[in-house]
Amino acid sequence: MKKIYLVRRTAFILTIFALGALITGQVPMWVKLGYPTAVMWLLMIYDEALFELREQKRAYTVFRQCKLHEKMKMSKKV
Repeated sequence: MKKIYLVRRTAFILTIFALGALITGQVPMWVKLGYPTAVMWLLMIYDEALFELREQKRAYTVFRQCKLHEKMKMSKKV
């Protein structure tokens, strides 16, 4: 969860930086080249973080279902 939060904050800072550069009208070449690269990099990290979060939730759900199934089996035996 911390990774997602960090990526969102970084994306916000990059957005504000880009707006400032566009408002001044003088965008340096390194910004023109580096900004799209940074945005794509952040999108890949964000996608990876969301995937990890989904996998954690899925593993927790499967674990809970197994425990519930075991409880039901035990109650039927008694």
